[in-house]
Amino acid sequence: MQNMSREELVSLLDDIRDRVAAGDSFEGKLQYLLGTDAEKPFEVAALYRTDNLLGQGSTRTVGVHIAEITCTRCPDTDGPFTAAGLCEPCARPLPLGGVM
Repeated sequence: MQNMSREELVSLLDDIRDRVAAGDSFEGKLQYLLGTDAEKPFEVAALYRTDNLLGQGSTRTVGVHIAEITCTRCPDTDGPFTAAGLCEPCARPLPLGGVM
């Protein structure tokens, strides 16, 4: 979570709203809670898609920490990964001799 002032939170909400209204964002999550900091009283976590009008787009994160994924068999961190946590090369079947 990231501490924000009321003005920062309203600006974030405006950005999300404007992107959805323009058809530039189709999915996301937003959570905000009353925090304990008097100057920045809101604790905020947001993750939402942006720039879809430009093609594939990207994702904006605020107050969200995403852990790096590593293949469970090798040190690959680039992915893509299977549901078993393996990178695609490690997920391929081994030849009959077991040597690649």
